Amino acid sequence: MAALWTKLIRRLECLQKLQGTYSPASIVALEAHDAPADELPENEPLFLPSVLLAATRETGCTKGLLEMELLMQEAQCRSSLIRLRNQLHIKSRYLNYKKLHVRHQGANTRARTIVHRNESKIRLHSEKYQATWGVMVAAKGRNKAKVGWRKLRKEDIRCMEDAEDLLRKEEKRKRAKQRRKRMDDELLSHGQQPTPWEDDEDDNNEGPEQQVGEARREVSWIWTAAGSSGTDAGLEDGKIL
Repeated sequence: MAALWTKLIRRLECLQKLQGTYSPASIVALEAHDAPADELPENEPLFLPSVLLAATRETGCTKGLLEMELLMQEAQCRSSLIRLRNQLHIKSRYLNYKKLHVRHQGANTRARTIVHRNESKIRLHSEKYQATWGVMVAAKGRNKAKVGWRKLRKEDIRCMEDAEDLLRKEEKRKRAKQRRKRMDDELLSHGQQPTPWEDDEDDNNEGPEQQVGEARREVSWIWTAAGSSGTDAGLEDGKIL
């Protein structure tokens, strides 16, 4: 950890030298920053142009610097989304592998460790995307329509569902409802009161692959957003698993 901190401190010093030339207002803001004595390097504010007041940027930043930062933030949104999709691919494939092939306590313990590591990476990339999105929204005057990227919500972070799978599961749900209606009609014909059914009972009757509300769910927007054509090598990890 000490080596990582040293490396980060050097990068911060390099950034501050550049800011002294192109964004002196950032150095002024940094000097006025009341940092706690135990502030870690990773928590030190950067004071990029997007967090400065418009009047301060106008007089204390090189023209066009904000636009350059927003291009960088947009690239980070795209790369974070691609990496998030990669980890979701890995999660989907590994959970399928675990379900089919992993047995015994030792193997299950190792599998849970891998799953937890994968979940931490999913959380990392989603938080990075959302933090970058928040910066872009603030720079656009809180006008979300001007950002060009959607807000990432917890329910958006899910594995991709194939359209054919969704249709197949919807057909299963319809058959389950028809079967339930026949059973209710049969009970009524014998003078008995039908047993109340819950939605998840239909799901359980259709097999383990059918999850609650899954057939009603559409493909998350993260799989159709810009950047989906990235040919990054991370997808190969998911294929191997």
